[in-house]
Amino acid sequence: MLARAKKILDEAYSKYKDGSVLFAAHNGINLALITAIQNKTPDEMEDVTSQKNTAISIFEIKEDNNHKIILENCYKHLE
Repeated sequence: MLARAKKILDEAYSKYKDGSVLFAAHNGINLALITAIQNKTPDEMEDVTSQKNTAISIFEIKEDNNHKIILENCYKHLE
């Protein structure tokens, strides 16, 4: 799953380098995407916080892999 997440990120970056992309996904692939963005190993994926239902995360993806997490697992809109 982590390999698929990395491929998704690479494809989205190459196609929309100067734009924004919205991913709507389930917890498993979200965890894989966050693991890839943080350059963690597959074993470290279990350390990523499980995503709340309808949570919002915002990431800035960089070509040099120096990605930035702007917002992660925010569910304030449910309160």
